[in-house]
Amino acid sequence: MRIMGETKKKSDSSSPLRAVYLILGEQSFLRNQAVDRLKKRLAQEGEFEFNYDQFDATSADPEAILSAANTLPFMSPYRLIVVTGIQHAKKEMLDALGAYAKNPSETTVLAIVGEKLAPSTKLYKTVKEASGLVQRSNPRKNELPSIVASLFEAQRKKASSGLCIALVESVGSDIEALNTAVIKIATYLGDRSVVRRDDIDAVVEVSAQIKLWELTEALQSRRGVDALGILDLLVAQGTTLFSIHPAAAKAIRELIRARSCIDNGEDSSVAVSAVLEVPEWKGKRILAGARSYSAEELRDGLARLADVEFALKTSPDGEPAFKRWVLDFTSSTCAST
Repeated sequence: MRIMGETKKKSDSSSPLRAVYLILGEQSFLRNQAVDRLKKRLAQEGEFEFNYDQFDATSADPEAILSAANTLPFMSPYRLIVVTGIQHAKKEMLDALGAYAKNPSETTVLAIVGEKLAPSTKLYKTVKEASGLVQRSNPRKNELPSIVASLFEAQRKKASSGLCIALVESVGSDIEALNTAVIKIATYLGDRSVVRRDDIDAVVEVSAQIKLWELTEALQSRRGVDALGILDLLVAQGTTLFSIHPAAAKAIRELIRARSCIDNGEDSSVAVSAVLEVPEWKGKRILAGARSYSAEELRDGLARLADVEFALKTSPDGEPAFKRWVLDFTSSTCAST
């Protein structure tokens, strides 16, 4: 089963194995999928059970990981070492893995997995130079129904596009949660192969919630009407304006730094990603948004957002002030009024 958001250049069996992989992405399902493919491939090479170890980057001893990575395989040409949670690793761990990546064992495949890692780290740079970087970006919202359909197919069940959309609306965009829901529905169906709407209603609780990143993405992409609608939904589901405000401010600061890169002649997603210390797919999106704003608009928008914070703290007019700011900022009126 192939999930949107992955890039497949060659078949798994024909692509050369790398000594070190850095598997990054916000979705745990996509990260796990990449690791599972490595496991399957190495299981085909020889005895797997005796040549596999997994460590948590937040609690493991770096020396234990290096010792496992430098241990010779048994009845197989390779060992597989998986290190999870790299986004929370301390400097000692990052330094140790970065040094190992410079001179890795020829008989070990080391898979380092996590949500993100700063592109400025030695580990990130070394693995990327060796072509071991695997970025599993979030699928777009319009891709999710087809992903749900493929998840049902994996369970030998069929669901119409309308029902796949309904499941996304009920569960949300997290593929792991969607897969769990699909498995529950498949179990509920038993021998029956076709999914009905009442199956979804009987098994799945509505859990989808608007996330703050959806608002910040709309602001950065200059989609004012969408941003207003998302703001209303956030408030309706109980998110306070005091928690929304700093997220909006951070989004504008990211645009300002990206705009500075553009104005300094560093108009590339690689440069912006390095400056913001975000994955390249996110840097690319922020860069696209920064191109639609002038530096003056961004500075003025951030200053006006500070006025909104004052209104939130001192008057009952806080929410209308926030909404006016959203429209002014995204409609290019900040710099002219």
